[in-house]
Amino acid sequence: MMVPDYAMISEICLYSYGFSDARDLARKLVKSLQISSEQLSSQVHYDFGMRAVKSILTAAGKLKLDFLTEQEDILVLRAINDVNLPKFVDADLPLFEGITSDLFLGLKVPSPDYDLLLEGMASACGQLMTKCRDTHTFTNIQVTDILMKKCMQLYETVTVRHSLMVVGLAMSMKTTVFKVLQHGMNNVKDKSKFADVLMWALNPKSITIDQIYGNFDMVSREWVEGIGATLVRKAAQMDADPELKPKRKWIMFDGPVDAIWIENMNTVMDVIVFF
Repeated sequence: MMVPDYAMISEICLYSYGFSDARDLARKLVKSLQISSEQLSSQVHYDFGMRAVKSILTAAGKLKLDFLTEQEDILVLRAINDVNLPKFVDADLPLFEGITSDLFLGLKVPSPDYDLLLEGMASACGQLMTKCRDTHTFTNIQVTDILMKKCMQLYETVTVRHSLMVVGLAMSMKTTVFKVLQHGMNNVKDKSKFADVLMWALNPKSITIDQIYGNFDMVSREWVEGIGATLVRKAAQMDADPELKPKRKWIMFDGPVDAIWIENMNTVMDVIVFF
């Protein structure tokens, strides 16, 4: 087995995205992940390998297309922050900021302009409260700073990853963050940047593994598709229909994480669009 040269891979990708100072930026990118893996706390959801490098490179390429005249080191630093900050625990945030400030001396990343999306999410909170009142459920969704912060972190993660997992304790507003972001993006009028979101949600613990992924019927000798496969097929067919305007399709498995069903999801999350 060969260990991949992360710096060379990053350099080639950055050059392909249009970065002129790709070699120096690639070394800083790889070094930031290497030092983070050595100095930050050990968490099961931390990843500083090739998957993290690829996510940062994808984010940097997208930022380069959106901000052609911006400094290249600022774009790379912002990509590093956008990909990594949402997954860090509070104790590791100052350490990571110290690492990036040492590698990117004197750089300050300007805050992105999300005012339009924040207005849409604030309106979404009121819409969800009205919907809950009509269905006689007692959900009080308030516009708080922590809710808006988590929604923005989720949005930044969704733009660079095709699959993700939101973890946390029960009643820690994980589902609420998804719903507020979905309705907030639907409320935004600037659809050139924020597309409409269509989301399907199901509880994987409420059905069997065969019903999720499908199974081979021993009687009829035919393959029976599961609910997950059916939703993916439906989303793909919607993309092929020219009459439907482009939308983001989210398939959310909203329920407790179980070793049985999540183990089968590893390959699925690598090859399909799954949020």
